[in-house]
Amino acid sequence: MRLLAESLASQRSVLRCEATEQDINHELRHRLPWTIDGVEIMWAAVTVSADEHARTCAERIARLRSEEELAELARDQLSARIRFMQDEILRTPATARLYLMLEQAGQELPPGTDVDALVKAVQQWHSRGRATSCVLCVPCSWSAERRNWPSNSPSRKRIRKPGTGREADG
Repeated sequence: MRLLAESLASQRSVLRCEATEQDINHELRHRLPWTIDGVEIMWAAVTVSADEHARTCAERIARLRSEEELAELARDQLSARIRFMQDEILRTPATARLYLMLEQAGQELPPGTDVDALVKAVQQWHSRGRATSCVLCVPCSWSAERRNWPSNSPSRKRIRKPGTGREADG
């Protein structure tokens, strides 16, 4: 019986002595009566306790594990937020400005911020979608600089002009 109790106790936490005691006593009740060398054991019970040092060490280990799990969760949340910012917020200059404005809600907006123009720009970018953005690695607007590139520029390519469905020199 002692080996059975030690075996079950070794699989449990020192912090849960009462639960371990109940599990061992439950297992003993299911195995009794037990006959060994002509002696029949009809009833047995176990009391489990842990010394203060073992309990303190187990609490410290549990706290460190919990802190590590929280740190890992914070890292995962930060990674998800960075991915979201890269995929959604920083996708266009207009959404980046809008995000900055929303993050500063309750604070003073930068002087000269035209909220209506910013919302309109975000709506224009959103209606274009990702498939119609220009060939550059970073989304850009159809600025005068881009339309006036020399025709022999290696960066000049045939692309679909956003919002029109027609191809244009890029």
